[in-house]
Formats: sequence, structure tokens, C-alpha cells
Amino acid sequence: MDDNLASAIDASEAEWQLKHGKCLMCTGGQVPDDKGHHHYDGYISDCPNVLEPCGLCHGCLPPGEICRGCNRMNPYEYQC
Repeated sequence: MDDNLASAIDASEAEWQLKHGKCLMCTGGQVPDDKGHHHYDGYISDCPNVLEPCGLCHGCLPPGEICRGCNRMNPYEYQC
């Protein structure tokens, strides 16, 4: 892939994540199950928002908020 195109894709992905968090399913309002999976029409996908939060947001990220450090959105009703 052309370096300019790859750079543009990376930049747009980073900008989208800053606005919406890492997971499109969480952005759509679907909360992952207890094991960190989204279920949709028989498909199961891992949620990147259930990964270990960074040192900035661990234990203090309110539900629905997006961390500016790791771009993780807390999809849960409870604190991290």
C-alpha cells in the first residue's frame, strides 16, 4: 500500500477512536457480556474495550467515557 494512503488511514482511524472509543459495537450501545464478547446475529466478536485499562483511566473511567490516553471506552454500568 502507498505510504501516504497508509498514513491517511492510520490518522483517520486514530481520530475516529478519539471520538468514539475502540469498539464500534459499544459505540452503537451494545454492552459486551461478562467474558468481553459482543453477540450479533449469531456472530461473536471480542470487544477491545474490555482490555485492561491504562494507568490513567484504571479504576476511574465512568461508563460511556473514553480515555484520552488509551482510547478505551468503558462500556459497563459500573466503574472499571
